[in-house]
Amino acid sequence: MSEKMTASDALVRVLEAEGIEQVFGIPGGHILSFYDALHRFGGIGTILTKHEGGAAFMARMYARASGKPAVCAATAGPGATNLITGVADALVENVPMIVITGQVATGVFGKNADQEDTGYGGTPDQTAMFKEVTKASMQVIRPDQVVGMAREAFRIAMSPPYGPVHLCLPADVLAGPVDYEPASPESYRVTSWQRVDLEAIGRAARLIAASKRPALIAGQRCVFPNVSRELQALGEDCGIPIATTVVAKGIIAEDHPLSLGVLHTFGHRCADRYLKDADCVVAIGENFQENCCNFYDDELIPDNGMIQIDNCTEQVGRIYPLVLGVAGDIG
Repeated sequence: MSEKMTASDALVRVLEAEGIEQVFGIPGGHILSFYDALHRFGGIGTILTKHEGGAAFMARMYARASGKPAVCAATAGPGATNLITGVADALVENVPMIVITGQVATGVFGKNADQEDTGYGGTPDQTAMFKEVTKASMQVIRPDQVVGMAREAFRIAMSPPYGPVHLCLPADVLAGPVDYEPASPESYRVTSWQRVDLEAIGRAARLIAASKRPALIAGQRCVFPNVSRELQALGEDCGIPIATTVVAKGIIAEDHPLSLGVLHTFGHRCADRYLKDADCVVAIGENFQENCCNFYDDELIPDNGMIQIDNCTEQVGRIYPLVLGVAGDIG
């Protein structure tokens, strides 16, 4: 049954249904109605940061630590642009975030209103800027679009490969009336993604079993969702040493007997030394950014290629040749 409320209230209801517990950011004139709604409902905490850039980085790390999507918020103009570096970092590391920014009222688009960044009248285009650092950047222009586009933002952010999504919300849109219809996340997005190629997994297991010096490389997509337990179990069951990239540091304790530490440029020599003589390398959830593979060192990978496991199929086989690619849920 629908309820009449403001779009800000409805947006908070969507966040609550998604299990959001904190919003990181700084309030400003264009998003005050959103912050008022957070205070009115009281179920979601607000973390006031000293700078919007800090809000984006805090949201990113909160998502990594909690295993849940995170939310950061800022007002229009400089508030929004200050978020960009942290949001870009979340995109590179495949961390799901919902980025909420304010905007001037739709009635004054193109009139050089205070902190306007609509792209009209020679002003910067906030939505276009965020398109370069998110999976999607969407501007909402009617109150009745807020709920649907908020749910769409979560659907995109939580679809592999995970990443940030931006919602630009004008002040009058946030304050406008809507008919809110409750819905659980399961009704509009996939909440459990465990599709795997069992035949490919069987082939990978046989290749690992036949090797004499196997190694695992854990990358960024092992962090969200966190697969530390499964990764450690695989290493212990098969006696396979585990190296991590900088972003995945901590996915296995570095004092664990099977830990090789961090790879290459910012890492440990023991990882490099072991991998150069490995006869079976299994890379899990990793893009192979140049610093983690010693600037594309061919000695990192055995002559017959690597096994690469990933939920982001566009990364499989992109940098190094494969003996086998396995697409599906990393856990």
